[in-house]
Amino acid sequence: ESADTFASTMSIAETATLLGVDRSRVSQLLSHRRLWAFPMGRNKRVPRWQFLSGNVVPNLGQVVEAIPPGLAPQAIDGLMTTGQPEFDGATPVEFLADGGDPRVVAGLVSGLGRW
Repeated sequence: ESADTFASTMSIAETATLLGVDRSRVSQLLSHRRLWAFPMGRNKRVPRWQFLSGNVVPNLGQVVEAIPPGLAPQAIDGLMTTGQPEFDGATPVEFLADGGDPRVVAGLVSGLGRW
């Protein structure tokens, strides 16, 4: 499981390369909750589902702000990459990419903390 989690994430440096920015910009995006990362060992890992075609998924910040503290990375990963009935089977990432309301996705994400 942790090997799968590792494979579906990137380091800060890899994220910077993908976005064509420097590492400090990625750190800034994380601290301003425009991107989400979680600790793995001594490093932070950035889930790949947050990016499409080398860009951050549209309106991702509103979703990141809704992620409950301490939530298992696999839980958010599973939600964001699994088709949802609310979106006619599209994943939350696809829904956001198609211009869907980020508040709807944020509501689903915040609900994960209530289980």
